[in-house]
Amino acid sequence: MDIYVPGMRDRRIAASDESHSSGVQGGSRRPIFGDGTAARRAGDAAHGVFDLRRYRTGRDPRIISTVVLHQTAVASVRSLPPVATDHDIASEHVFDHMIAHFVVCADGSLVYTHDVEHILNDAGGRFGIDIEFEGDFGNDPEPAEPRLGTAAIEAGRRLLLWLDGYLPALSHIHPHGQVQRGAGGKLHSCCGPDIWMNIGEWAVRRLGWICDTPVASYPNHGISPRQRNTAYDRQLP
Repeated sequence: MDIYVPGMRDRRIAASDESHSSGVQGGSRRPIFGDGTAARRAGDAAHGVFDLRRYRTGRDPRIISTVVLHQTAVASVRSLPPVATDHDIASEHVFDHMIAHFVVCADGSLVYTHDVEHILNDAGGRFGIDIEFEGDFGNDPEPAEPRLGTAAIEAGRRLLLWLDGYLPALSHIHPHGQVQRGAGGKLHSCCGPDIWMNIGEWAVRRLGWICDTPVASYPNHGISPRQRNTAYDRQLP
């Protein structure tokens, strides 16, 4: 699905051959695409370069109801290569390997990495969009550096505003830790209060999205008080 957002680079083609993540978020390499999707089956069976443009997408965007927010847990990532590389298959850049539909960079730029019509192997699952924010942010009672910058906050909000226009069924937003499958080990840390208080809670106020009660297909560990720490609210308009 073609989506235009001011300040966003479309790297869906550059990332199209990436069928497994690079493990940069502290985990081992794992498939980017959701189990059972056409992209996952094609990626598992691919020999040589995996060109995702050759395979059908996995879902109708009209069913997408939920945004899940994450942090990369990496302090900084090398700059993206020149714009001319956005259409080059076989990228080795870390953003192209991330299990996310979009990345919000620390400098406020946006990257469209995997098409929203693809189901990813992450918390968003069949009905969700996964958004990563570049950075390694804490969740202590009092904020400490590094902090999510104003440029990234404004870019994240802009992305949500435009997605709200493109995807009519969007109605929910959650920190990863709230809807994580399993024991909820990221309850406090992902996406973290810097992102949740300045992006997630803003979307609840501005867009009217729901955060406390997920749609039925998601688990609900609740929103941790450490995610909802008002000390992290930058009080931006």
